[in-house]
Amino acid sequence: PEVFDRLFKLVKDTELNAMVIDVKDDTGKLTYRSKIPAAQEVDAATNRIKDIKALVKTLDDAGVYTIARIVVFKDPVLSVKRPEWAVRHKNGGIWKDRKGKSWTNPYLKEVWDYNLDIAEEAAKAGFKEIQFDYVRFPSDGNTNNIVYDPKPDMTRQETIKSFLAYARERL
Repeated sequence: PEVFDRLFKLVKDTELNAMVIDVKDDTGKLTYRSKIPAAQEVDAATNRIKDIKALVKTLDDAGVYTIARIVVFKDPVLSVKRPEWAVRHKNGGIWKDRKGKSWTNPYLKEVWDYNLDIAEEAAKAGFKEIQFDYVRFPSDGNTNNIVYDPKPDMTRQETIKSFLAYARERL
């Protein structure tokens, strides 16, 4: 609350007119108590934002444009709890980047749906815009050790384009 109050005051006292709020960060954690069953099953929800709808309403009432940031494919929580959705290491197990973080497999529609469920929940909470982050394949480590299972039938570019088209359709 103290950080929010300081940032809210900054926006109110300056020419700033928008705030980007982490809804799902690069640790794979959601910043609020989600009602999405899959997020509950993998224990991704936290209580950093006590009431996300009230927070968005406070910002809306003050004329602040709200943007929900959702980190998509870099997701250590989902990839560990659902290893079948993770980027795999060629020697077995889950591949990890230089910082020891695991990623989900961008080719899997289940991963797309999980993230879009979060985006829909954010939109229903009142966010005006969704900012997808880490909408890309892993690059922060030895990518020569990566295996995508099942084998992809699209290029990386086609995959990202298809994900974004699917997101537009759903949202």
